Amino acid sequence: MLGDKAWARKFAHCPPLNASGFLAALFQHFGIQIYAVVAITTAVYVAFADAAPLRLAIAGVYSFAAFSFIEYGLHRYILHANFLARSRWTATLWRRLHYDHHMAPGDVSVLFADPTSSVPFLVLLSLVMAGVVGNLDLFLPLVATNFAAFLYYEFMHAVAHVPGDFGNAWLRRKKENHLRHHFLDEQVNFGIGSNLVDRLVGTLLISTEGKSRSPTARNLGYDDEMAARYPWVREGYLREFGADGRRNVADA
Repeated sequence: MLGDKAWARKFAHCPPLNASGFLAALFQHFGIQIYAVVAITTAVYVAFADAAPLRLAIAGVYSFAAFSFIEYGLHRYILHANFLARSRWTATLWRRLHYDHHMAPGDVSVLFADPTSSVPFLVLLSLVMAGVVGNLDLFLPLVATNFAAFLYYEFMHAVAHVPGDFGNAWLRRKKENHLRHHFLDEQVNFGIGSNLVDRLVGTLLISTEGKSRSPTARNLGYDDEMAARYPWVREGYLREFGADGRRNVADA
């Protein structure tokens, strides 16, 4: 079980991974292990101890139907909304959630979500989704399926950032789409696990012909002027990454 920095020390500079090597590496991260254990144990309990396999199936359809919309909405309107940088109390959260990752997209020590944020969010999301359809009996099944959906999201995100080629054209296209979001225009290709909503609302970018690089692709609009007024994000980033933007995970 490896934390972010330990995982980065082990895999940041390894040779490009094949599919089996990638999966073996992925499941050494403690966050991935947490999501997998919660998803599997809750699903087993619901299906067998609670004798409710149908509810589990319904929750699975519900989770994955909602996944594209939840992923897109959170990514575009929360993670890219730098209003969180305007408060000392939320600046550190925003840095960990997304700013550091955009500033240093090749740094795998900030690749995975922090379970201290993602686990409570997934539990709360499951409760809200059960409440929306007026059936709290779906809460535990939704815990299982939402954690499984998030595990899929983390897998797809890691595919995009960890060096490797898994011999799959679909995964290669997904990786290319996500890297355009990081290195070309942060206002396109918000979907990582699914591009459905990008297609629906017109933010899917496949061809880069004639497309210039966005000046805010890295800093998400948190520029010098904003940093002068709300310095907490920049101060924290410089403490951890230094002026050159390179975190020394070997000493962490």
